[in-house]
Amino acid sequence: MSTFWNVVAVIFIVGVVLLVTDITADGADPGVSTDAGIHFTDLETECRYGKNIFTDIGKQDNSITFQGRFHVSDPDSDVDYDFSVSGNQINLNIFTEDLEPLTDYQDTCTGLVAYDGKTRSLEPGLYDINLMHQGEKVEEVSIRVR
Repeated sequence: MSTFWNVVAVIFIVGVVLLVTDITADGADPGVSTDAGIHFTDLETECRYGKNIFTDIGKQDNSITFQGRFHVSDPDSDVDYDFSVSGNQINLNIFTEDLEPLTDYQDTCTGLVAYDGKTRSLEPGLYDINLMHQGEKVEEVSIRVR
């Protein structure tokens, strides 16, 4: 019976180490995050079913928040993004890497990308922000971080 508990203890310790490593690797809770300075709690394609299309750029503490939904041709597309901060300029482009074009429209839905993300804490200042969907600018705002 002691061998069983030794195996359980090893599995538990390995699990804790992997969890701690994942959390400290990007400095935030596990999720879609990069060293580029943005963390997404939602970044996916889904079926539209009664959901409105929108974009919103806001401020939370010393971070900039991005939320929105936009149409895509295929609800199974892979979603990716480009994010950059250069001086006081912030650019976020959310795009899909479409799979093969749809040829059978039976039992398919209208696709959309849903996203919800926030930057890491920013230095105080006035930031010019460009939000793009599929490479096209959809919103441009200036936000002061204090």
